[in-house]
Amino acid sequence: RRALIEAQAAGTACGTLVRLFQAGSRTAKDVAARTELGGTGRSIVSVAIEQATGSSGHTDLSAASAVVLGTGAYAGCTIAALKVRQCSNISVFSRSGRAQEFAAARGVGAVTLADLPAAIRSADVVVGCSGAGLRIDAAALEEFKAG
Repeated sequence: RRALIEAQAAGTACGTLVRLFQAGSRTAKDVAARTELGGTGRSIVSVAIEQATGSSGHTDLSAASAVVLGTGAYAGCTIAALKVRQCSNISVFSRSGRAQEFAAARGVGAVTLADLPAAIRSADVVVGCSGAGLRIDAAALEEFKAG
């Protein structure tokens, strides 16, 4: 909704795009009203963590360490989801320089660019939540792990 409002204010949202957003919003409300999906407390983040930990067989995260890449809304949700699963060793990296403040507000650690390879090497869980800046794909993760 915020993106639509910003696009309309900037004059970049055509009628077709506005109708598409409105239809999507109505559909989301209908799904929430007609199903129990809204009451399950599940999010994209929690489902992703379930899938990742379930497929690896490491469902107990109390002794795990995690690195979260990014400091936006998804990163905040990811940290909360990891904490629900008892993960207490969580670090955050942000190319924007916001990691220190973001991490402190959430009671987790911050990682600098210089420390990122070592943090990823020692992490049990790495979650990318950044849409901009440094891109870390599977090949880059393997390079970090190789040291």
